[in-house]
Amino acid sequence: MNNQAIQEKVSTAEEMGFGVKIDAEDLLLDIKYLIKAYYCATLTSDKNTMKMNFDNGQSFLLKVEES
Repeated sequence: MNNQAIQEKVSTAEEMGFGVKIDAEDLLLDIKYLIKAYYCATLTSDKNTMKMNFDNGQSFLLKVEES
């Protein structure tokens, strides 16, 4: 897919009213839902951060902030 096609899709999405902004906390909740759907892990979150402890012993800290 070339850049022109991507720009056209973005414009179409905005025209259809999908240009709604989300905040970091909402995005983190969406990511949490996806992680739970595909991985075996214990997830704990606080406002803009989420700690992920996977069953294989790995752990990650994810911080989401708008730039």
